[in-house]
Formats: sequence, C-alpha cells, structure tokens
Amino acid sequence: MKPIKILLIALACAAIFSGPVLCAELLSVRTSAVNVRSGPGTRYPAQWKAWKFTPLLVLERKGAWVHVRDFENVRGWVSAGTLVKTPTVTVKSAAARVRAAPKASSEVLWEVDREYSFKVLGKRKGWVHVSDDEGTEGWIAASLLWGAI
Repeated sequence: MKPIKILLIALACAAIFSGPVLCAELLSVRTSAVNVRSGPGTRYPAQWKAWKFTPLLVLERKGAWVHVRDFENVRGWVSAGTLVKTPTVTVKSAAARVRAAPKASSEVLWEVDREYSFKVLGKRKGWVHVSDDEGTEGWIAASLLWGAI
C-alpha cells in the first residue's frame, strides 16, 4: 500500500473515532451475559449487563480489562476474557423484522425489539444474514443495525 493511502486511511479513522483509539475495534460478548463496570476491576460496581453477541466498541485497554461503549454511547469496563472478535450486530431501531431472504418483500420470520443482538453470518446489498443464540437464522436490513455491518 502506498504511504499516501496509509496516511489518508489513518486521518479518516482519526476524524471518525476521537479518543485514544485511532481505528475502531469491535468485540462482542461471548458469554451469556457480562457485567459492565464503572472501572477496570471487580471492585468497581456493575452499571449494566451486556448480553451474548452484544457488539462493543473498544476505547482502551488496561491490563485484563477493556473500556468499551455500546451503540447508545454508554461506556463501561468489561473483563477481556468475556469478549471475542466474532462479528455481531444490535438492533438500533425500535424494532426489526427478521426475514427469510434479503429483500423487503420476503416473508417475516419474527420481529425483535431494540437492543436484540445477533451473530453475523454474512452480508448482501444492504442486508445482514444473522443468527441468534439458538441458531435461528434470518435477514435484517442493515440500516436497522449497529455493529459489524
């Protein structure tokens, strides 16, 4: 890659993601649930829970702890051992229809509420192929999601 192209990518990342992280790293919760704490350690109180497949943007790392934020810009600290690089998404709209195929006219399999998270299986022209914790699959419009899209 040419040096000028590398510089342009770095500048674009810096403009988009302020703070100590130059380019975004998304991790996801690998366990059924994880406590998101006010500081880097178990001595800090849990502020909220993140559920399996919740995508979290990495802000910084401190030892075995990761400072993260979710799609609503809520921040906290999570044990690094509870996170993986599996691509996942969260429903950012009030609700989303999970469809049988990647098109708006396709059969609706089920509806999910805001904050429901999925593992990403693939992508196709504005649609994301997803699977929930039970392995049920479907397609959701990418515009309704936040995370690895």
